[in-house]
Amino acid sequence: ILYLLYQYLNQEQKKGHPFTWAVVLYFLVCFVHERYMVLLPVFFLVLLIKKCRSWKEWLKPVLTFLLIQAIRFLAIGGLAPAGTGGTDVADTLSLREVLKFAVQQVLYVFGFNVGPEHLNGQNVSATPLWVLICLLIADLALLTMLLLFLVHLVRDKKHRGKNLTNALLLLVLIAGCIASSSVTIRLELRSVYVTFTAALTFFAYLYGALTADKKEPGWGWKIMPVTGVGVF
Repeated sequence: ILYLLYQYLNQEQKKGHPFTWAVVLYFLVCFVHERYMVLLPVFFLVLLIKKCRSWKEWLKPVLTFLLIQAIRFLAIGGLAPAGTGGTDVADTLSLREVLKFAVQQVLYVFGFNVGPEHLNGQNVSATPLWVLICLLIADLALLTMLLLFLVHLVRDKKHRGKNLTNALLLLVLIAGCIASSSVTIRLELRSVYVTFTAALTFFAYLYGALTADKKEPGWGWKIMPVTGVGVF
């Protein structure tokens, strides 16, 4: 879905039907797990950025979402999303818990496991010091790359809009995945896999944007995410 929406967002001339296929995949993935219904706003974001005036395009995700709800109602007799362990999200939803789980997911993405062992493996408090040092170095590299990307946005006026909208697409999808798995009574590490993959894609895009104008990147640019320096 992310790849197809990215393709649709960046194509200058209409080629194929990436948006339509993304909607088809959205329909299918909602039956893999209902939490992916929360990705609906991502489609509207892309259409908004593209300044799409075709009402048919806007209707595609709307009708697909309604069809999913109709199938769910006929199959289970209700529309409320099911929670973890046989619970109902509507009965157990707590804003405090949602915020706590969202923060925990961000920590998971950056390598810090803060959950109970029976759900998420070894807690960060039991992590060896040398592993924590490696995590901090890696996160410092990611932070450096993010800061360099922000500087790049300011300097590169030609590609600023494109880079900004692509980054926004990735961030909104990540936020949607975090929100969808933070509304139940507990957070399991397996729920963070898609979020983590999207985060890797986000940082890969940042690096690609920073090196796009380098025809033959030297070692300075290749190690830039680690050193924070790209001068060679």
